Amino acid sequence: MDEVATNGSKTTEPKRLPAHKCQPDQYYSHVWLDKEIYTQVIAFIGWEKEKKSNIKAAVSILLRMELKKYAIDQVATVAGVEDLAQLEGREVPPLVDLVKVINKDVRNRRLPLRP
Repeated sequence: MDEVATNGSKTTEPKRLPAHKCQPDQYYSHVWLDKEIYTQVIAFIGWEKEKKSNIKAAVSILLRMELKKYAIDQVATVAGVEDLAQLEGREVPPLVDLVKVINKDVRNRRLPLRP
């Protein structure tokens, strides 16, 4: 084991690995939250007591949920605009980049674009 000298005393406790090596999947960047969002994250942790989440895990869960909702809303909006344009006989507006990427993923997985 590594011996670490602290103020002349020796311990046999090994050095702790840095955060990016302990949790490589969860360590990419710092995210700064304002007080209102931080309060809401703490409230989320309180609501989900059985999951025993820490702040990092709670923020990760909330971001995943909101990003998924955002993508679904964007696809639904684009589909609605396309359908309306086709009904009115107008030219369909160009797709936003997010929808292009989603459509490409759908084609690669051979899934139907719409039910």
